[in-house]
Amino acid sequence: MSGVEEIDPYLLSVLFARKTGLPVTVWVRTRGNSSGPATLMVARSPGDRVDMDDAAFVALGPEGKVVEGFLDPDVIKAVKRWTGLNAGCLLDHWDGRTDSVEMVRSLIPVSFSPAHPRESGDPVVSRGTMFCIASNAQPIQPGTQETGSPLSRG
Repeated sequence: MSGVEEIDPYLLSVLFARKTGLPVTVWVRTRGNSSGPATLMVARSPGDRVDMDDAAFVALGPEGKVVEGFLDPDVIKAVKRWTGLNAGCLLDHWDGRTDSVEMVRSLIPVSFSPAHPRESGDPVVSRGTMFCIASNAQPIQPGTQETGSPLSRG
Protein backbone atom coordinates (compact mmCIF):
# COMPACT_ATOMS: atom_id res chain seq x y z
CA MET A 1 0.00 0.00 0.00
CA SER A 2 1.56 3.28 -1.01
CA GLY A 3 -1.37 5.38 0.21
CA VAL A 4 -2.20 8.97 -0.46
CA GLU A 5 0.02 9.64 2.52
CA GLU A 6 1.37 7.51 5.33
CA ILE A 7 -1.59 5.92 7.16
CA ASP A 8 -1.49 5.29 10.89
CA PRO A 9 -3.42 2.01 11.32
CA TYR A 10 -4.47 3.08 14.82
CA LEU A 11 -6.60 5.81 13.26
CA LEU A 12 -8.57 3.33 11.11
CA SER A 13 -11.99 1.81 11.74
CA VAL A 14 -12.57 -1.36 9.71
CA LEU A 15 -16.11 -1.73 8.39
CA PHE A 16 -16.92 -5.08 6.85
CA ALA A 17 -19.23 -5.46 3.88
CA ARG A 18 -21.88 -7.02 6.10
CA LYS A 19 -22.08 -3.76 8.14
CA THR A 20 -22.09 -1.25 5.27
CA GLY A 21 -24.02 -3.22 2.66
CA LEU A 22 -21.17 -2.54 0.22
CA PRO A 23 -19.63 -5.46 -1.66
CA VAL A 24 -16.23 -4.75 -0.05
CA THR A 25 -14.58 -3.77 3.23
CA VAL A 26 -13.87 -0.09 3.87
CA TRP A 27 -11.56 1.63 6.33
CA VAL A 28 -12.69 4.95 7.76
CA ARG A 29 -10.16 7.11 9.55
CA THR A 30 -9.78 10.27 11.49
CA ARG A 31 -7.74 13.15 10.17
CA GLY A 32 -4.93 12.67 12.67
CA ASN A 33 -1.96 14.65 11.38
CA SER A 34 -3.19 14.52 7.79
CA SER A 35 -3.05 17.66 5.72
CA GLY A 36 -4.70 15.95 2.75
CA PRO A 37 -8.34 15.62 1.77
CA ALA A 38 -10.79 13.46 3.69
CA THR A 39 -10.54 9.96 2.27
CA LEU A 40 -11.51 6.42 3.06
CA MET A 41 -9.83 3.21 1.97
CA VAL A 42 -11.85 0.74 -0.06
CA ALA A 43 -10.81 -2.89 -0.51
CA ARG A 44 -10.51 -4.15 -4.05
CA SER A 45 -11.36 -7.74 -3.08
CA PRO A 46 -15.01 -8.59 -2.37
CA GLY A 47 -16.41 -9.52 1.01
CA ASP A 48 -15.14 -9.11 4.55
CA ARG A 49 -11.44 -9.23 3.72
CA VAL A 50 -8.87 -7.11 5.50
CA ASP A 51 -6.00 -6.48 3.08
CA MET A 52 -4.88 -2.88 3.30
CA ASP A 53 -2.26 -3.51 0.65
CA ASP A 54 -5.00 -4.14 -1.92
CA ALA A 55 -7.12 -1.01 -1.45
CA ALA A 56 -8.01 2.18 -3.26
CA PHE A 57 -8.50 5.63 -1.73
CA VAL A 58 -11.79 7.44 -2.30
CA ALA A 59 -12.38 11.11 -1.45
CA LEU A 60 -15.25 11.84 0.90
CA GLY A 61 -17.42 14.26 -0.97
CA PRO A 62 -20.23 14.47 -3.50
CA GLU A 63 -18.15 13.09 -6.35
CA GLY A 64 -16.64 10.18 -4.41
CA LYS A 65 -13.61 10.34 -6.68
CA VAL A 66 -11.04 7.54 -6.57
CA VAL A 67 -7.85 9.45 -5.74
CA GLU A 68 -5.53 6.47 -5.78
CA GLY A 69 -5.89 2.92 -7.05
CA PHE A 70 -8.56 1.25 -9.13
CA LEU A 71 -12.06 0.02 -8.28
CA ASP A 72 -14.69 -1.80 -10.28
CA PRO A 73 -17.27 0.72 -11.64
CA ASP A 74 -20.13 -1.04 -9.77
CA VAL A 75 -18.15 -0.74 -6.52
CA ILE A 76 -17.46 2.94 -7.17
CA LYS A 77 -21.18 3.56 -7.74
CA ALA A 78 -22.10 1.75 -4.50
CA VAL A 79 -19.41 3.59 -2.51
CA LYS A 80 -20.68 6.94 -3.85
CA ARG A 81 -24.23 6.09 -2.72
CA TRP A 82 -22.99 4.94 0.70
CA THR A 83 -20.76 7.97 1.28
CA GLY A 84 -23.55 10.26 0.10
CA LEU A 85 -25.95 8.77 2.66
CA ASN A 86 -23.33 8.88 5.39
CA ALA A 87 -21.36 12.04 4.57
CA GLY A 88 -22.22 13.77 7.83
CA CYS A 89 -21.13 11.00 10.18
CA LEU A 90 -18.07 10.13 8.05
CA LEU A 91 -16.87 13.74 8.03
CA ASP A 92 -17.62 14.12 11.75
CA HIS A 93 -15.40 11.09 12.36
CA TRP A 94 -12.69 12.44 10.03
CA ASP A 95 -12.68 15.72 11.97
CA GLY A 96 -12.55 13.90 15.33
CA ARG A 97 -15.99 15.03 16.51
CA THR A 98 -17.10 11.40 16.93
CA ASP A 99 -15.34 8.24 17.94
CA SER A 100 -15.60 4.96 16.06
CA VAL A 101 -18.57 3.69 18.08
CA GLU A 102 -20.60 6.85 17.49
CA MET A 103 -19.74 6.78 13.79
CA VAL A 104 -20.72 3.11 13.37
CA ARG A 105 -24.02 3.64 15.20
CA SER A 106 -24.91 6.47 12.79
CA LEU A 107 -24.11 4.64 9.54
CA ILE A 108 -26.85 3.83 7.06
CA PRO A 109 -26.13 0.61 5.14
CA VAL A 110 -27.03 0.15 1.49
CA SER A 111 -27.88 -2.94 -0.49
CA PHE A 112 -25.60 -3.81 -3.37
CA SER A 113 -26.95 -5.61 -6.41
CA PRO A 114 -24.98 -5.01 -9.62
CA ALA A 115 -27.17 -7.47 -11.51
CA HIS A 116 -30.29 -5.36 -10.84
CA PRO A 117 -29.38 -1.66 -10.84
CA ARG A 118 -32.19 0.66 -9.84
CA GLU A 119 -33.52 2.93 -12.55
CA SER A 120 -33.64 6.00 -10.34
CA GLY A 121 -30.11 5.59 -9.04
CA ASP A 122 -31.46 5.82 -5.49
CA PRO A 123 -29.82 3.51 -2.99
CA VAL A 124 -31.69 0.57 -1.59
CA VAL A 125 -31.49 1.10 2.13
CA SER A 126 -31.40 -1.82 4.53
CA ARG A 127 -33.72 -2.48 7.47
CA GLY A 128 -33.16 -0.24 10.44
CA THR A 129 -32.76 2.83 8.29
CA MET A 130 -35.57 4.74 9.98
CA PHE A 131 -33.67 4.48 13.24
CA CYS A 132 -30.44 5.65 11.59
CA ILE A 133 -32.12 8.56 9.86
CA ALA A 134 -33.90 9.57 13.06
CA SER A 135 -30.68 9.24 15.02
CA ASN A 136 -28.85 11.38 12.48
CA ALA A 137 -31.59 14.00 12.62
CA GLN A 138 -31.63 14.11 16.42
CA PRO A 139 -28.33 12.79 17.77
CA ILE A 140 -28.40 10.92 21.04
CA GLN A 141 -26.38 12.72 23.66
CA PRO A 142 -23.41 10.74 25.04
CA GLY A 143 -24.23 8.96 28.27
CA THR A 144 -27.96 8.71 27.57
CA GLN A 145 -29.96 5.69 26.58
CA GLU A 146 -32.59 5.86 23.88
CA THR A 147 -36.00 4.38 24.57
CA GLY A 148 -39.10 4.11 22.48
CA SER A 149 -39.55 4.49 18.77
CA PRO A 150 -37.29 6.97 16.98
CA LEU A 151 -40.36 8.08 15.03
CA SER A 152 -42.23 9.03 18.19
CA ARG A 153 -39.83 11.83 19.11
CA GLY A 154 -41.46 15.23 19.19
